[in-house]
Amino acid sequence: MAPSRVKTAFQYFQSAKLAEIKQELGGATSMGQAMTELSQRWKSLDDSEKQPFVELEHQDRIRFEQESAQADALAIQIQEERRAALEMRDGEGHAARGARAKVEEERELKEERKRRRQEATDPELLAERNRMKQAKKQETMERQRLRQQEENLVKERHRKLDKQQTQKAHQRLEYLLKQSSIFAKLKGGPPEQKMAPMSPSGKSHHRDDKVHHDSSDEVDEDDEEEHVFLTKQPSCIKFGQLKPYQLEALNWMIHLAAKGLN
Repeated sequence: MAPSRVKTAFQYFQSAKLAEIKQELGGATSMGQAMTELSQRWKSLDDSEKQPFVELEHQDRIRFEQESAQADALAIQIQEERRAALEMRDGEGHAARGARAKVEEERELKEERKRRRQEATDPELLAERNRMKQAKKQETMERQRLRQQEENLVKERHRKLDKQQTQKAHQRLEYLLKQSSIFAKLKGGPPEQKMAPMSPSGKSHHRDDKVHHDSSDEVDEDDEEEHVFLTKQPSCIKFGQLKPYQLEALNWMIHLAAKGLN
Protein backbone atom coordinates (compact mmCIF):
# COMPACT_ATOMS: atom_id res chain seq x y z
CA MET A 1 0.00 0.00 0.00
CA ALA A 2 1.38 3.43 -0.98
CA PRO A 3 2.21 5.78 1.93
CA SER A 4 0.17 8.96 2.49
CA ARG A 5 1.56 12.20 1.05
CA VAL A 6 3.67 14.66 3.07
CA LYS A 7 1.68 17.22 5.02
CA THR A 8 3.04 20.77 4.62
CA ALA A 9 3.61 23.35 7.36
CA PHE A 10 0.66 25.41 6.10
CA GLN A 11 -1.59 22.35 6.36
CA TYR A 12 -0.52 21.85 9.97
CA PHE A 13 -1.24 25.54 10.62
CA GLN A 14 -4.64 25.12 8.96
CA SER A 15 -5.48 22.13 11.18
CA ALA A 16 -4.55 24.11 14.27
CA LYS A 17 -6.15 27.50 13.49
CA LEU A 18 -9.06 27.04 11.03
CA ALA A 19 -11.68 26.10 13.62
CA GLU A 20 -10.56 29.00 15.81
CA ILE A 21 -10.81 31.50 12.93
CA LYS A 22 -14.30 30.33 11.92
CA GLN A 23 -15.44 30.74 15.51
CA GLU A 24 -14.04 34.28 15.65
CA LEU A 25 -15.69 35.30 12.35
CA GLY A 26 -19.08 33.85 13.29
CA GLY A 27 -21.19 30.89 12.32
CA ALA A 28 -22.35 32.49 9.03
CA THR A 29 -18.77 32.64 7.71
CA SER A 30 -18.17 30.63 4.54
CA MET A 31 -15.20 28.34 4.03
CA GLY A 32 -13.76 30.70 1.42
CA GLN A 33 -13.78 33.63 3.84
CA ALA A 34 -12.22 31.52 6.58
CA MET A 35 -9.45 30.29 4.24
CA THR A 36 -8.73 33.85 3.11
CA GLU A 37 -8.31 34.97 6.72
CA LEU A 38 -6.19 31.88 7.46
CA SER A 39 -3.88 32.62 4.51
CA GLN A 40 -3.42 36.25 5.60
CA ARG A 41 -2.53 35.22 9.16
CA TRP A 42 -0.03 32.63 7.82
CA LYS A 43 1.70 35.29 5.70
CA SER A 44 1.88 37.64 8.67
CA LEU A 45 3.83 35.13 10.78
CA ASP A 46 7.59 35.43 11.02
CA ASP A 47 10.02 32.51 10.75
CA SER A 48 10.12 31.86 14.50
CA GLU A 49 6.31 31.57 14.62
CA LYS A 50 6.29 29.25 11.60
CA GLN A 51 9.11 27.08 12.96
CA PRO A 52 6.87 24.63 14.98
CA PHE A 53 4.82 23.88 11.87
CA VAL A 54 7.94 23.57 9.71
CA GLU A 55 9.31 21.05 12.21
CA LEU A 56 6.12 19.02 11.95
CA GLU A 57 6.46 19.03 8.16
CA HIS A 58 10.07 17.82 8.45
CA GLN A 59 9.06 14.93 10.72
CA ASP A 60 6.22 13.95 8.35
CA ARG A 61 8.61 13.98 5.40
CA ILE A 62 10.92 11.57 7.25
CA ARG A 63 7.92 9.32 7.89
CA PHE A 64 6.99 9.47 4.20
CA GLU A 65 10.49 8.52 3.06
CA GLN A 66 10.64 5.54 5.47
CA GLU A 67 7.24 4.24 4.39
CA SER A 68 8.13 4.71 0.74
CA ALA A 69 11.32 2.72 1.19
CA GLN A 70 9.43 -0.10 2.91
CA ALA A 71 6.77 -0.13 0.15
CA ASP A 72 9.47 -0.25 -2.53
CA ALA A 73 11.23 -3.13 -0.78
CA LEU A 74 7.98 -5.07 -0.50
CA ALA A 75 7.16 -4.50 -4.17
CA ILE A 76 10.64 -5.70 -5.16
CA GLN A 77 10.24 -8.81 -3.01
CA ILE A 78 6.88 -9.65 -4.58
CA GLN A 79 8.32 -9.12 -8.06
CA GLU A 80 11.26 -11.40 -7.30
CA GLU A 81 8.94 -14.13 -6.00
CA ARG A 82 6.85 -13.96 -9.16
CA ARG A 83 9.95 -14.09 -11.32
CA ALA A 84 11.27 -17.08 -9.38
CA ALA A 85 7.95 -18.88 -9.81
CA LEU A 86 8.19 -18.41 -13.58
CA GLU A 87 11.79 -19.57 -13.89
CA MET A 88 12.38 -23.16 -14.93
CA ARG A 89 14.20 -25.20 -12.36
CA ASP A 90 16.41 -28.25 -12.86
CA GLY A 91 14.39 -31.28 -13.87
CA GLU A 92 11.21 -29.25 -14.56
CA GLY A 93 9.41 -28.76 -17.83
CA HIS A 94 7.26 -25.92 -19.06
CA ALA A 95 4.09 -27.53 -17.65
CA ALA A 96 5.58 -27.81 -14.16
CA ARG A 97 5.78 -24.09 -13.45
CA GLY A 98 3.52 -21.78 -11.50
CA ALA A 99 -0.15 -22.56 -11.12
CA ARG A 100 -0.10 -25.19 -13.86
CA ALA A 101 2.20 -27.35 -11.77
CA LYS A 102 -0.16 -27.09 -8.81
CA VAL A 103 -3.22 -27.98 -10.89
CA GLU A 104 -1.45 -30.94 -12.42
CA GLU A 105 -0.35 -32.13 -8.99
CA GLU A 106 -3.89 -31.94 -7.64
CA ARG A 107 -5.21 -33.84 -10.66
CA GLU A 108 -2.67 -36.60 -10.25
CA LEU A 109 -3.44 -36.84 -6.53
CA LYS A 110 -7.15 -37.16 -7.27
CA GLU A 111 -6.56 -39.88 -9.84
CA GLU A 112 -4.32 -41.73 -7.39
CA ARG A 113 -6.99 -41.64 -4.65
CA LYS A 114 -9.58 -42.92 -7.11
CA ARG A 115 -7.32 -45.76 -8.22
CA ARG A 116 -6.62 -46.76 -4.62
CA ARG A 117 -10.35 -46.79 -3.80
CA GLN A 118 -11.02 -49.05 -6.76
CA GLU A 119 -8.23 -51.40 -5.74
CA ALA A 120 -9.47 -51.52 -2.15
CA THR A 121 -13.07 -52.15 -3.22
CA ASP A 122 -14.37 -55.73 -3.34
CA PRO A 123 -14.57 -56.88 -7.00
CA GLU A 124 -18.10 -58.17 -6.45
CA LEU A 125 -19.17 -54.82 -4.99
CA LEU A 126 -17.55 -53.01 -7.88
CA ALA A 127 -19.33 -55.25 -10.37
CA GLU A 128 -22.64 -54.62 -8.57
CA ARG A 129 -22.09 -50.87 -8.84
CA ASN A 130 -21.39 -51.15 -12.55
CA ARG A 131 -24.50 -53.28 -13.00
CA MET A 132 -26.62 -50.68 -11.18
CA LYS A 133 -25.21 -47.94 -13.39
CA GLN A 134 -26.08 -49.91 -16.52
CA ALA A 135 -29.60 -50.62 -15.20
CA LYS A 136 -30.14 -46.95 -14.45
CA LYS A 137 -28.94 -46.06 -17.93
CA GLN A 138 -31.36 -48.58 -19.47
CA GLU A 139 -34.25 -47.16 -17.42
CA THR A 140 -33.44 -43.67 -18.64
CA MET A 141 -33.37 -44.83 -22.25
CA GLU A 142 -36.68 -46.66 -21.78
CA ARG A 143 -38.33 -43.54 -20.33
CA GLN A 144 -37.09 -41.53 -23.27
CA ARG A 145 -38.45 -44.13 -25.71
CA LEU A 146 -41.88 -44.15 -24.01
CA ARG A 147 -41.98 -40.36 -23.96
CA GLN A 148 -41.18 -40.26 -27.67
CA GLN A 149 -43.86 -42.88 -28.35
CA GLU A 150 -46.46 -40.84 -26.45
CA GLU A 151 -45.50 -37.71 -28.36
CA ASN A 152 -45.90 -39.59 -31.64
CA LEU A 153 -49.37 -40.81 -30.58
CA VAL A 154 -50.41 -37.29 -29.65
CA LYS A 155 -49.20 -36.02 -33.03
CA GLU A 156 -51.17 -38.76 -34.78
CA ARG A 157 -54.34 -37.84 -32.85
CA HIS A 158 -53.88 -34.21 -33.78
CA ARG A 159 -53.41 -35.15 -37.42
CA LYS A 160 -56.64 -37.20 -37.41
CA LEU A 161 -58.53 -34.40 -35.69
CA ASP A 162 -57.26 -31.93 -38.25
CA LYS A 163 -58.35 -34.26 -41.03
CA GLN A 164 -61.80 -34.65 -39.49
CA GLN A 165 -62.13 -30.91 -39.10
CA THR A 166 -61.13 -30.45 -42.74
CA GLN A 167 -63.72 -33.01 -43.84
CA LYS A 168 -66.44 -31.36 -41.77
CA ALA A 169 -65.58 -27.97 -43.17
CA HIS A 170 -65.70 -29.38 -46.71
CA GLN A 171 -69.05 -31.03 -46.05
CA ARG A 172 -70.42 -27.80 -44.61
CA LEU A 173 -69.20 -25.89 -47.66
CA GLU A 174 -70.82 -28.40 -50.00
CA TYR A 175 -74.08 -28.08 -48.08
CA LEU A 176 -74.02 -24.29 -48.33
CA LEU A 177 -73.20 -24.47 -52.03
CA LYS A 178 -76.22 -26.69 -52.58
CA GLN A 179 -78.48 -24.44 -50.51
CA SER A 180 -77.38 -21.09 -51.91
CA SER A 181 -77.55 -19.97 -55.49
CA ILE A 182 -75.01 -17.26 -54.66
CA PHE A 183 -72.36 -19.80 -53.61
CA ALA A 184 -73.19 -21.96 -56.59
CA LYS A 185 -72.65 -18.94 -58.80
CA LEU A 186 -69.28 -18.24 -57.18
CA LYS A 187 -68.21 -21.85 -57.54
CA GLY A 188 -69.35 -22.76 -61.04
CA GLY A 189 -71.09 -19.80 -62.59
CA PRO A 190 -74.71 -18.68 -62.31
CA PRO A 191 -77.21 -21.44 -61.59
CA GLU A 192 -79.53 -22.44 -64.34
CA GLN A 193 -82.82 -21.06 -63.22
CA LYS A 194 -85.57 -19.13 -64.78
CA MET A 195 -85.55 -15.49 -63.87
CA ALA A 196 -88.81 -14.11 -62.57
CA PRO A 197 -90.18 -10.96 -64.20
CA MET A 198 -88.88 -7.76 -62.64
CA SER A 199 -90.97 -5.03 -61.09
CA PRO A 200 -90.18 -1.36 -61.59
CA SER A 201 -88.52 -1.36 -58.17
CA GLY A 202 -86.00 -3.96 -59.36
CA LYS A 203 -87.48 -6.89 -57.36
CA SER A 204 -88.94 -9.97 -59.00
CA HIS A 205 -92.24 -11.29 -57.67
CA HIS A 206 -92.82 -14.58 -55.96
CA ARG A 207 -95.74 -16.56 -57.26
CA ASP A 208 -97.55 -15.70 -54.06
CA ASP A 209 -97.28 -12.07 -55.18
CA LYS A 210 -99.79 -12.57 -58.01
CA VAL A 211 -97.38 -13.62 -60.78
CA HIS A 212 -99.37 -15.42 -63.49
CA HIS A 213 -97.83 -18.16 -65.59
CA ASP A 214 -99.26 -20.19 -68.35
CA SER A 215 -100.25 -23.75 -67.54
CA SER A 216 -97.87 -24.95 -70.25
CA ASP A 217 -94.95 -23.18 -68.52
CA GLU A 218 -95.83 -24.82 -65.23
CA VAL A 219 -95.76 -28.27 -66.85
CA ASP A 220 -92.40 -27.56 -68.53
CA GLU A 221 -90.84 -26.39 -65.25
CA ASP A 222 -91.88 -29.64 -63.49
CA ASP A 223 -93.12 -27.79 -60.45
CA GLU A 224 -89.79 -25.97 -60.08
CA GLU A 225 -89.82 -23.35 -57.34
CA GLU A 226 -89.50 -19.73 -58.22
CA HIS A 227 -87.16 -17.58 -56.16
CA VAL A 228 -86.85 -13.86 -55.55
CA PHE A 229 -83.60 -12.68 -57.13
CA LEU A 230 -82.58 -9.02 -56.96
CA THR A 231 -80.67 -7.46 -59.82
CA LYS A 232 -80.45 -3.97 -58.35
CA GLN A 233 -80.85 -2.25 -55.01
CA PRO A 234 -84.45 -2.25 -53.72
CA SER A 235 -86.08 1.13 -53.27
CA CYS A 236 -86.72 0.40 -49.59
CA ILE A 237 -82.96 0.48 -48.88
CA LYS A 238 -81.86 4.09 -48.78
CA PHE A 239 -78.99 6.21 -47.51
CA GLY A 240 -76.33 4.34 -49.46
CA GLN A 241 -75.56 2.22 -52.48
CA LEU A 242 -75.14 -1.57 -52.18
CA LYS A 243 -72.05 -3.02 -53.76
CA PRO A 244 -72.37 -6.13 -56.00
CA TYR A 245 -71.14 -8.53 -53.34
CA GLN A 246 -73.61 -7.01 -50.82
CA LEU A 247 -76.46 -7.50 -53.30
CA GLU A 248 -75.43 -11.15 -53.75
CA ALA A 249 -75.36 -11.62 -49.98
CA LEU A 250 -78.87 -10.13 -49.74
CA ASN A 251 -80.10 -12.61 -52.40
CA TRP A 252 -78.52 -15.43 -50.39
CA MET A 253 -80.32 -14.42 -47.18
CA ILE A 254 -83.61 -14.10 -49.07
CA HIS A 255 -83.11 -17.62 -50.44
CA LEU A 256 -82.30 -19.02 -46.98
CA ALA A 257 -85.40 -17.32 -45.55
CA ALA A 258 -87.53 -18.85 -48.31
CA LYS A 259 -86.14 -22.29 -47.35
CA GLY A 260 -86.94 -21.71 -43.71
CA LEU A 261 -83.29 -21.59 -42.68
CA ASN A 262 -82.06 -19.16 -40.08
